[in-house]
Amino acid sequence: LGQPILVSRNGGNAARFLAGMEDGDVVEHAMASLRGMFRKAPDPVDHHVTHWMDDPFARGGFSFTAVGAGDGDRVALGDPVGDRLFFAGEATEIEHSATVHGALLSGRREADRILDLG
Repeated sequence: LGQPILVSRNGGNAARFLAGMEDGDVVEHAMASLRGMFRKAPDPVDHHVTHWMDDPFARGGFSFTAVGAGDGDRVALGDPVGDRLFFAGEATEIEHSATVHGALLSGRREADRILDLG
C-alpha cells in the first residue's frame, strides 16, 4: 500500500477480552501496549477491527500445525487433483499460514497454476 501499516493478531483469552470492546477501545488498548515499548508512537490515522470471532463461517478459527505434522502436510493440502480441482487457503501456505495474506497468496498461487494450463 505504500504506507506504514500495523497489524495485530490476538488469540485465546486476549481475543475474547477484546471482542467485548468497542472498536475505538480496542485501538486504545493496542496503542497503550505499543506505547509501552515505543513511547512516541503516533496515533493511527485509521483502523479496521475484523471481528473475526463473530464471522459465522470462520468463528475465529485458523489452521495450526499439529504435533507430528509439518510443512509437507500443508503442501499436500494444496496439491491439485489433476488439472481440474485446485486448493487454496491459508492452511496450504507454509510461510504465511494462519493469516489473511497467506490465504490471498495461496489464491494467487492457484490462479497461476490454472493460467499455466492454457
